[in-house]
Amino acid sequence: VAEGREVLTGIEYLVLSDEINQYRRVREQLNSIVVSLGGSDTHGVTPQVIEWLNRRKSSATVILGPGFQHQDSLDRMGIKNISIKSPLKSLHAEFCKHDLLITGGGLTAFEAAGAGLPTITIANEEWEIDHAKYLERVGCSVYAGIHNSFDLTEAYQRLRIRKMSKNAMNFVNPDGGAT
Repeated sequence: VAEGREVLTGIEYLVLSDEINQYRRVREQLNSIVVSLGGSDTHGVTPQVIEWLNRRKSSATVILGPGFQHQDSLDRMGIKNISIKSPLKSLHAEFCKHDLLITGGGLTAFEAAGAGLPTITIANEEWEIDHAKYLERVGCSVYAGIHNSFDLTEAYQRLRIRKMSKNAMNFVNPDGGAT
């Protein structure tokens, strides 16, 4: 920690975009899935999630970040019922259209909670595991595992969209951390 500086940690100090307030709503049921695994998706989780969606014959929207590094993997896949978007003017506006987000365990998962959007989290980095498990404990997310060992089928079976959405809305206040 830099001398003369105080570092504040914890959900009560979480600073989220004001834009989230425009898109807060309770999701009643699962009709639409969105996938967003970070600006670069360091470990190539997005193609694995698309394969899982394809096996389930599920439709979804996949958002690729500006530094996405696995386009070659996507080009080799038979992508069915998947809409791929990049870049986006507003991630929050896109999230508002959906009922479930499959994402990493970083800030995006907390932003989704602030908007009432339930998540399945896949930790892209070791430090994200604690975040993902924390969000699961408060009831707004299901943790599927870390990037090299995750199970979306098991996580999907544990979803309770309406309850998770209400928990998210009650837990995260976009104007300043926890409610």
